[in-house]
Amino acid sequence: MNFKIYILLLFVFQFTTYGQKFSLLRQNEDLTRLDLIENKNLHQNLKAIELFQNTTLSFGGSWRFQSESFINDEFDREVSQDNISYLNRFLAHAHFKVDDIFELFTELGSSLVTDKDNISPVDKDELYINQLFVKYKLAPYWGIDGGRQNLRLGSGRLIDFREGPNVNRSFDFTEINFHNEKFSAKTFFAIPVQT
Repeated sequence: MNFKIYILLLFVFQFTTYGQKFSLLRQNEDLTRLDLIENKNLHQNLKAIELFQNTTLSFGGSWRFQSESFINDEFDREVSQDNISYLNRFLAHAHFKVDDIFELFTELGSSLVTDKDNISPVDKDELYINQLFVKYKLAPYWGIDGGRQNLRLGSGRLIDFREGPNVNRSFDFTEINFHNEKFSAKTFFAIPVQT
């Protein structure tokens, strides 16, 4: 009986999320659906402000709250080592776009941790520049990018921005890319930022 309920919930969940497209990288958000809304609220107006023709400025952010619990992580019978810690990550960004020719993206972050004994560099960074980069289209198929960015290539097994830890991994990079209807290629040089 429990197996049937599980399958039913999985089936319902699959159909309720179908069609929603979320991007882990905020610079890749697609805001074109906002154009279909006639009476926008304050949040929707801030997501895409049209400054001039084909020139937009958007603001956004996210807050992630995470709790971690370790029970006797040192395997000591004498001392209680049970520990529950709380991690918060705040990100705020601004995205300026001029048609598909020029982009400026900036994102500030604050990653905090409370009640944790051994704090690692991927747990806490009080104020940091998570992303700050420029993209410029040189020619119809050629573009150049540079700055600090969260990178994810392919499935993220080799190069990823680490969504799991409290502090994302950023890279200082420069990139030249080529893109047409049938082929896409990029060459880049990137150095991981030390947190």
